[in-house]
Amino acid sequence: MSITSGKFEADLFVMTNATNFTKNASYQMPITEILTVDGQNQVDLAHTPVTGSVSIAGMEETAQSVVSGKFKVDTSGEIAKVQFYAGDIANDVTISYFYVVEAQEANIDNRSSAMGEAIMKYPVYGSGDDCTDSSIIGYVLVHVYKCRVTTQPGFDASYKSANTLNNCRVA
Repeated sequence: MSITSGKFEADLFVMTNATNFTKNASYQMPITEILTVDGQNQVDLAHTPVTGSVSIAGMEETAQSVVSGKFKVDTSGEIAKVQFYAGDIANDVTISYFYVVEAQEANIDNRSSAMGEAIMKYPVYGSGDDCTDSSIIGYVLVHVYKCRVTTQPGFDASYKSANTLNNCRVA
């Protein structure tokens, strides 16, 4: 049997390789924030930045006290703060930085296969005159008691597939 779905989930890759997710806290995510400077010439960051990753156009980071053209990052408190020299920033400032996230990862070799049983769930839609009247009224469940998953999930980027990555066609 072959299944095509427009829904992408990492669980598909883990299941078909008979493996599990493991926690890994070494991923750095980029973020850019537009913040308003308060009355003390500082802003609060949404996340704790990776040391040395804070970037503000036209300014440099310093570890000493702030002077004109420099900023200081303080991560000692519960909320990370960026301190500016009085008068350097009028009101809004754009700050880019990296922060560490805890992510789940799976080591996949694309050689393993999963064995067991599978339950496939298909939605059943009610009939209606337009799309607002049509809704899911139930599900059809297909239970395969013994199966082996031998083909890995992948991407079909053809313009006719349900999960088209790019809706543009170049003629």
